[in-house]
Amino acid sequence: MPSGVPAEAADSLSGALSAAAGLPEAAARALVESARAAFTSGLDVAAVVAAVLVAGAAVLAVTVLRDVPTTAAPTAEPATADA
Repeated sequence: MPSGVPAEAADSLSGALSAAAGLPEAAARALVESARAAFTSGLDVAAVVAAVLVAGAAVLAVTVLRDVPTTAAPTAEPATADA
């Protein structure tokens, strides 16, 4: 990070965008680009981890529930009264 940038810039994207407002144009552009790249990278990692967890849960559910019988018995057609 450029010198003179507040510590909040390293904590969040909004902190970096706020800190960039008080910097010279070149330094602000560099800070905003690196903050957005870091945010996007973190978001990508979180999405991949979530997708792997959901896929794992689906495989686990199919494996565990494969041999579980259904509890609903088939019902016969109700008798209709002829009038």
